[in-house]
Amino acid sequence: MKKFGVLTTNRAINYGAVLQCFAVSKKIDGFDNVECEVIDYAPPKKTYGRTISYKFKSIKDIAYSTILFLNKKYRSGHAKKIEGFDDFIENTLNQSKKTYVKIGDFGDDVNQYDALVCGSDQIWNLNIIDDPVFFLEFDKITPKTKKVAYAPSITEAMNAEQVEKIKTRTQGFSALSMRERESAETYTKLIGKEVKNVLDPVFLLNEEEWMQIEEKPKNIEKPFILSYGLVSDPLFKDCVASLKEKYKGTKHVDLQVRPFNKYNADICTNEFSPANFVWLFRNAEYTCTSSFHGTCFSLIFNKKFMSVPARDRSLRIENILEIAGIKNRHITTVEGIKTAIETNPDFEKSNNLLAISKKDSLDYLKNALNIEV
Repeated sequence: MKKFGVLTTNRAINYGAVLQCFAVSKKIDGFDNVECEVIDYAPPKKTYGRTISYKFKSIKDIAYSTILFLNKKYRSGHAKKIEGFDDFIENTLNQSKKTYVKIGDFGDDVNQYDALVCGSDQIWNLNIIDDPVFFLEFDKITPKTKKVAYAPSITEAMNAEQVEKIKTRTQGFSALSMRERESAETYTKLIGKEVKNVLDPVFLLNEEEWMQIEEKPKNIEKPFILSYGLVSDPLFKDCVASLKEKYKGTKHVDLQVRPFNKYNADICTNEFSPANFVWLFRNAEYTCTSSFHGTCFSLIFNKKFMSVPARDRSLRIENILEIAGIKNRHITTVEGIKTAIETNPDFEKSNNLLAISKKDSLDYLKNALNIEV
């Protein structure tokens, strides 16, 4: 029986971070003669969305922070959301018995595993997270076990110092991969060894496996259209308005990320848990999102959808839509909205293309972990 440990942002209040962690650990644990657990890393100073932040650098910041402070319902919803995340983390993730809060806590514990797996999500994007633990680099301990990267993401340009840091930290890996094709190609050249392009872990599980952990939110009934907008691109508002016009009479549910109802949704709340998130994306009539993982679950569940990513972080969404062969769901113009609403995605094509990439990704993972096929 081989034992593997997964290290990633398992305690982040972020749907994609927690669900990709669940997916990669569950997939590895499902291999024959294998035990896999999530190494519970919870650094107290790195809250990853657990606290509400107030900013006062500009008039806009002050106005937003004032609304945030006065909106008790939003702050209460955030607390309930954290409860839902913690319940999911504690009861759905197979976590290590020991919780590690700083790099020095790991010690020789890391050598109990046949291999350590880091990934996925933006754990290697040093503009967001700069933590040697996510490169499986521990204080004064050099793991005797294999170090494997599964789909970490670097979607932004790194400066020369950051690139050098990434090169140094990845030297001890026996297998390297990244989530975006362009990043994999770039760092293959920079690091001097192959960096495989693989799918985000959420694609390693099928719809039936996701249904096993979903949970229907209270007071949400079908049919409904779903919006999840992390960015303030004007096109996102146009997409939502166009959907509401097409689906007149259908409830609009918004996964709220601001302390106000920006899109005039019928139901606007920030209380949803990761299990609710999965249910919502599987049961929506149509989804509109700027989220990478919102886009991923729209693909997994074959939902009619539009994706409007942030201009400076669109690479990851462009990449997955290119792999799936439906780039026209990436909305960049008003005309693109009309086209998306009037046509249905070719899911037969996208499912076939994603199945090829899934097999390739699983082959990489099995080979990296020396799992017999």
